[in-house]
Amino acid sequence: MMTKQYLDLNLIRILCAVVETGTVTQAALRLDMGISAVSYALNKLRRYYSDALFFRSEEGMQPTAIALELYKVFKPALDALGQSVDKPDNLKPLLDKKTIRIRCNSLVEMRLSHQFLTSKELTTPPSLDFLYHLLNAKSRQEALRKKQTDIDIGQTIEDDSSIVKYPIYLHGTVLLCRKGHPRLGNTVTVEQLKSEKLVSWIPIQESLERETFVVAFDGYHLMNRTYRSSSLINLLLHVKMTDAVIFIPAPFADFCSQMLDLRAVDCPFLFEQIYNLNAYVHKTQKDDPAIQRIIQLLTQWCGR
Repeated sequence: MMTKQYLDLNLIRILCAVVETGTVTQAALRLDMGISAVSYALNKLRRYYSDALFFRSEEGMQPTAIALELYKVFKPALDALGQSVDKPDNLKPLLDKKTIRIRCNSLVEMRLSHQFLTSKELTTPPSLDFLYHLLNAKSRQEALRKKQTDIDIGQTIEDDSSIVKYPIYLHGTVLLCRKGHPRLGNTVTVEQLKSEKLVSWIPIQESLERETFVVAFDGYHLMNRTYRSSSLINLLLHVKMTDAVIFIPAPFADFCSQMLDLRAVDCPFLFEQIYNLNAYVHKTQKDDPAIQRIIQLLTQWCGR
C-alpha cells in the first residue's frame, strides 16, 4: 500500500492531464506516455487517496469531487514549477555560478582565495567553499566518494578507484619575521634562534596533539616553541604584530611576505625538507575546468 510520504510528483501531473483532456488516451498523448502507464498511475492514485477519482461517462472521464480538489491544489504548483524550468532567466545567475567545495589547510586556503579574488582570467569565477572540520582519512575518502567534497588537499588517504590523486610536493622551508624585527638580520644562527619566540603551525589535517614538522635541523626538537596552533592566520598575524618568528613551506613564503609585510631570514643550518600534500578529486570531476585550474595553480606554486 502506498503512503503519502512517497507520493510521486509524476502521478499528480498525470491526474491533472486527465482532468484537462477528459480521456486517458489524450492524457497519454500529451505526456508522451503509454495508455497502460497512465492507467497504472491512476490506479496508484486511487489506492493512495481511497477514492475512484474518475468515472466514465459519454463525455469522457469525469473527475470526482476529490479529484477536482486535488486539481485545484496541484495545478498552480505544477504551472509555477514549469515556468521555473522552461524560463530559468531568474535562476540563471545561480545555475551559472559553480561552487567548489575544498578541504584544505588555512595556508592553501589563503593562497587560493586570494588568487580567485584578484584573478581576471575567468569571466565567471566559481564560488569557493572551504571546509575546516577535522576528518580522519576514512571520512575524507567517504566525503570524496559522495561528492560532499570536490577537492581534498591534504595528507595521504587510501587508494580508491573512484578517486584521482595529484601529488604536490612542497620543497624547502623559510623563516619569516616582521620587517622591523629588532634582533634578526638577513641571517640567523641556531643559537640566535633559541632566544627568539618561535611559533609553530599544526596543519589542520593532523591531530592537534601531534605536530607535523615542516622544518628540520639539529636541535629543532629542543627549541622552545612558544605558541603552537592549527590556525596559520593567527600565527602569521602574531608574527606581523610582535617579534615572534615562524617557519613555513618555501613555496608560500613570498606570498605571505607580500600579504603581511614580512621578510625572510636565511637559515644556513636547515636540512632540505619536503612536505608532501596530495590533491584528491572524484574521477567524474577530474576534467572539470575550474577544478583542473586549482590543481594547476597548486603545482605551479610548488614548482612541480
